[in-house]
Amino acid sequence: MKITSVEIFQAKVESPTPGWFPVCVRVNTNEGVYGWGESGIPVMSGRDATMTMIKEIAPFILGMDPLENEVIWQKLFHGAYWSYGGGSIPFAAISAIDIALWDIKGKVANMPVYKLLGGKVNQKIKAYASQIQLGWGPISEPVVTPEQYAAEAKRAVADGFTAVKVDPLWTDDKGLCTNPQRVFRPNVSDWEWKKINTKHQLQVVSDRVGAIRDAVGDSVGIVIELHGMCDVNTAIQLGRELDQYGCLYYEEPSQSIDYRYTLELKKNVQTRVATGERIGSVWGFKQFIENRAIDVAQPDLGVVGGITEMKKTCDFANAYDVGIQMHCMAGPIACAATLQVEAAIPNFVYHECLQWNTLPVFTTIGKYDDMLLPQNGSFEVPERPGIGQELSEEAIAKSEIITVK
Repeated sequence: MKITSVEIFQAKVESPTPGWFPVCVRVNTNEGVYGWGESGIPVMSGRDATMTMIKEIAPFILGMDPLENEVIWQKLFHGAYWSYGGGSIPFAAISAIDIALWDIKGKVANMPVYKLLGGKVNQKIKAYASQIQLGWGPISEPVVTPEQYAAEAKRAVADGFTAVKVDPLWTDDKGLCTNPQRVFRPNVSDWEWKKINTKHQLQVVSDRVGAIRDAVGDSVGIVIELHGMCDVNTAIQLGRELDQYGCLYYEEPSQSIDYRYTLELKKNVQTRVATGERIGSVWGFKQFIENRAIDVAQPDLGVVGGITEMKKTCDFANAYDVGIQMHCMAGPIACAATLQVEAAIPNFVYHECLQWNTLPVFTTIGKYDDMLLPQNGSFEVPERPGIGQELSEEAIAKSEIITVK
């Protein structure tokens, strides 16, 4: 079996967030078997660059045996050149192709990918409702008041989720955007989080999280998301304020380049620490895991290097008792592949389910609808060969397509 072409798709769908267009690949072979993969960068700066990067490295694998995923991974890694620095764009391109190769492998073996990875360690994949500060369900505007935060959390719990994730820093007390997406928005706040904050700012954030805790009770988990907005001083200041609410973990509290920042945070805050969605390769996680600077690693399957590199990262983390909660904000192909890996690892913590995963804009992109939405807060991994998902004909018809052959 030989690889004959690589097709790159940017699905031009009605986006739930500005510029959210999943970037997918289909790797074709001379025996008619094909595999689907997806990049983990569907939005903001980097999306189009990833599509171009896939186009540039796809010629490396033409004529190769798609079942030799490690051989191909090494060729892509070395051939991409800039991947040596751990950059997200090269690794996102490698990831998309690698996922497609595992899809082919599963189809040839007539097995779901989780069986090729060792079997279903987790029978059900529990999920949390992610980014409830944007509203849960149809997206309108970010919520502002503690009462609104509480209402959105209750809506998610009513859908069966046993945990929610929230960025309580997303807006200031007037509803103006404070987070990194402010560069895409016309009305932005003058609040800055890379400095020591005032008591008022801390109280605004604390009241929001406190309202969620009061609304959902102690049996529902809360994940705090900061999107890397803070320096370590502010992250400690916020973390100490929020410790009272008994949250599950504290995600991307500061930049994720130097493990010493998260290690200092761990020593000063009671809540567990997590990071990793922008880190490529097991080497990128090595410093955080070996130094126990994080309690939960959050690699994105479409950024870390695909299934080949994700499994190595999960196993390495498991040796240090570090949990895995994979970041997942791309389309249904990436979500399906993520579920396959989550089923097969012993240190799985939670699956991320974003609010737009519940909307028609997401559910119509994937061909199969039995793995798009959780039931009672959990997913069941289907038994179809491969990753079990591909783009729908509707999504393909709306895609910008580049073919490398």
